[in-house]
Amino acid sequence: MFMTRHITATAAAALLMVSIAQAGPVSTLCVDPGDDACFDTIQGAVDAASAGDQIVIRPRPDGFAYEESVVVATSDLVISGSMPGSFSIDEFDDLLSIDWSMEQQNCPSVQIDVCDTRETPGLCGFDADEGLGIAVRSAFNVSAPRVTIEHLTIRHGFGAILVNEGADGANLRDNCVVRSHVGFVAGTDEPLTLVENVTVTRNRMFSVTTSERNPEQFAVQIHGNGAVVSQNLLNQADGIKVADGETGGSSVSLNAVLLSEDVNGIEVRNGANHRIENNYIRLTEGDAISLFQTSTSEVVGNRIVDIPDDEGGIRSRESSDLLMADNVIVGSSDSAVVQELGAARVENNEIRSVGGDLGDFCVRTSGAGV
Repeated sequence: MFMTRHITATAAAALLMVSIAQAGPVSTLCVDPGDDACFDTIQGAVDAASAGDQIVIRPRPDGFAYEESVVVATSDLVISGSMPGSFSIDEFDDLLSIDWSMEQQNCPSVQIDVCDTRETPGLCGFDADEGLGIAVRSAFNVSAPRVTIEHLTIRHGFGAILVNEGADGANLRDNCVVRSHVGFVAGTDEPLTLVENVTVTRNRMFSVTTSERNPEQFAVQIHGNGAVVSQNLLNQADGIKVADGETGGSSVSLNAVLLSEDVNGIEVRNGANHRIENNYIRLTEGDAISLFQTSTSEVVGNRIVDIPDDEGGIRSRESSDLLMADNVIVGSSDSAVVQELGAARVENNEIRSVGGDLGDFCVRTSGAGV
């Protein structure tokens, strides 16, 4: 019996080595129109790459942005700008001292414009209210699993990065998104398609706002389970939404959200075991944090400041077994905590300067247990 086990283990190890050899070495491809050893376009490099390869994009030698809408259909690619910016939110105190202005951000030097800024310089006719000039396409359209996109500045698109069904495990990190309709979208709500285990970290978004063309979109919206949205800065960018997964298990933490328009700062819908923790949310036109039809989830350690227009600090609807604890809510024009149809534990929160047309309530319930 011992010999049989030994032979089986040896055969398995040999099979693994053959599999690795067949997969071939991982390659690094470069994109640089000024270097004959590199590809002229990002799409050309992506089409030539094999699973597991890295693509390094250098700044264009003419100083212009790349003007592409790239389709990614190969798994396990790492697509990187060669000159990353610098940005980090490592702990909650970093949120409180953050410089919100775009001018002070050190964004990556490699830029991708989805519309043609050489013919139409500036904002390409972008208008946040009408949606004019926003190209109805995205810088990246991903349909393969486990793709990483990092260290890029993406401007003037309908969406910066679209992650489609089947592209589970996407990792979007350390990018800047400027003047786009939406930032990152994974999956869809109509028809419902889910993308699992998407990670969105250390990105900065400026003027990423909805339009009449497609209202109530979020700057970051993920339809699926197991999402991680962490350490992002959203300035005049329309909030974060995680929705539609049955099992849930998503984490939204250490994000800074300022001046979202017409939508909630952070919205989590459906599923269980979500954690919304240590976010800083200010001046949203919707509720700062909204939960709908969730269970056994936690909203802890968030700071919510100056929520106008009869919106609440934390609002839960048709949700059960929630914990809302250790949050600081200052200047909500409606109630600090609103629980509608469901049950929640509300404890150890600091609530100041709360009240509006609906009355001066710290905690308001309707058909709910608190």
